[in-house]
Amino acid sequence: MATNIEQPLASIVIPCYNQSKFLKETLISIINQHYEHWECIIIDDGSTDHTSSIARQFESKDKRFKLFVTPNQGVAKARNFGIQQSIGTYILPLDGDDLISDSYLKEAINAFENNPKLKVVYSHAQFIGFQKGIWDLEPYSYKNLLRSNMIFCSGVFKKNDFDTTEGYDPHLTEGLEDWEFWIQLLKNGGEVLKLPKLHFYYRIHEKKGDSRSNKISQEIELSLRKKIYEKHSSTYHYYWPTHQLLFDYKQLNEQLISTKFLLNQIWHAGWRSRINNIKAGITFKLKR
Repeated sequence: MATNIEQPLASIVIPCYNQSKFLKETLISIINQHYEHWECIIIDDGSTDHTSSIARQFESKDKRFKLFVTPNQGVAKARNFGIQQSIGTYILPLDGDDLISDSYLKEAINAFENNPKLKVVYSHAQFIGFQKGIWDLEPYSYKNLLRSNMIFCSGVFKKNDFDTTEGYDPHLTEGLEDWEFWIQLLKNGGEVLKLPKLHFYYRIHEKKGDSRSNKISQEIELSLRKKIYEKHSSTYHYYWPTHQLLFDYKQLNEQLISTKFLLNQIWHAGWRSRINNIKAGITFKLKR
């Protein structure tokens, strides 16, 4: 397949662990890109299924696909490894069960080429799989990014900007590593663009305990948020001087935490007088 060598190369980096069921569909969505000057780095992160054999089928037919097989090390290390192997100007991290529209790369790279101040380009998104529907992502601001992530894991960025960060944090083995990466990447400024069209399809799984089942452990979620806060505490202090974010229980209660778990946390923290209010269905925010 002919490509325009004058176009900047885009590197699509796909870490995979036991995703043979969905990988073929993901790779087809890459082949269908209107923007043809890309390479696809596939990292089989110690899979025990047929992930590698599916990847090799694509690799044998199209030299733009490159497979690396590694011992299992987690998604953050696998992404970092894949980006280190890449040679593109732009990076698109993509999980092995998600899909992109056929014009995503073209529109994202056009945006970058027309605005050198851009650091991240993403788009509207939709759930597929066990849960379906539009993913309602709030508008971007760095201050609100510190509260919760509104940029999905497959935003496009420049490799040169990646090299100014520590990469994806390998200590966040249970999730939120993409959110923490955006906090790093955008810490010193830079513009973020959300394309006006739908270009990303995020797969939700039914399996309980899977971070993509929307049933991640409540304790793990809170622990991960604390780790991110502590790692970027000076940034949080700057944008949120009242420290409201460390234990933003209103948000966590609405999105993640069951009433039973919340009551337990309040009891041990000494706010026993608020239990009746919680039982009455009143949400609130604890401030440190």
